[in-house]
Amino acid sequence: MVPVHVRAWIAPARLPYRKTYRLTAGQHWSQAPTTDAQWEHYAVLPDGQPVPVGLLLARELVAAGANAAAFTEQWAGRCVLVGPDLVCLPEEGPLPALVTQLRAANGGRLGGLPDVIATFADGRVALREAKNVAAKDKLGPKQHTFARAAQKLLGDRLDLAVVEWGRPFVPWAPANRGQKASLETGGSRCSSTRGPPCRATRENRTRRKRKSGAHFSESFTPFPAFLCTEERRNNPRTRSRPSIPSWPFA
Repeated sequence: MVPVHVRAWIAPARLPYRKTYRLTAGQHWSQAPTTDAQWEHYAVLPDGQPVPVGLLLARELVAAGANAAAFTEQWAGRCVLVGPDLVCLPEEGPLPALVTQLRAANGGRLGGLPDVIATFADGRVALREAKNVAAKDKLGPKQHTFARAAQKLLGDRLDLAVVEWGRPFVPWAPANRGQKASLETGGSRCSSTRGPPCRATRENRTRRKRKSGAHFSESFTPFPAFLCTEERRNNPRTRSRPSIPSWPFA
């Protein structure tokens, strides 16, 4: 079994894809060109800068004691490694050499290579596959095949895990009512913003009030108690309505 870690990293709206695979050794990730023909879900740094989620994982592994870590990018058979400083690594070094070994173990293919690779002083090799839950990103057959090849090559040295991120933040507090929130209400999905409650929410509240013996639902506003019967009878809005106690639920 492969462990699954969950991270509370939020993904903003998808952004134009930055062609990381175009980088050469020594170039910063921001120097890669972008294209509007493709898009990507990026994570966000504390300063608001969108970056590949692999960067956060690589920095997390370095903080855990890794000697070297990088996130991977592949295109047309070419694999590029970018370090925790967002600088492209040279084609020679411990991480590129490890990628070459993994390619050979997988039949000369890199399809299914995880998003992040790291090495530790004790010989352990960490591979992390990031999955954006909000984008319904799932593991595929190539990733399963690659994992089996890595296990065969590395044995007990392999530290393989899946990291789920991008879960939608659901603010539901008085201070956050201006933000949109998606809730599961009474078996139906209810998307609510600031303002009147949606139909599913109203019906749910009505059912609760009926069980508690309440006479009116929240969406119903009765006439003030001081409005006498004579005034109700002469009021065009209420002339045809019966007295308040017999009014049905809204």
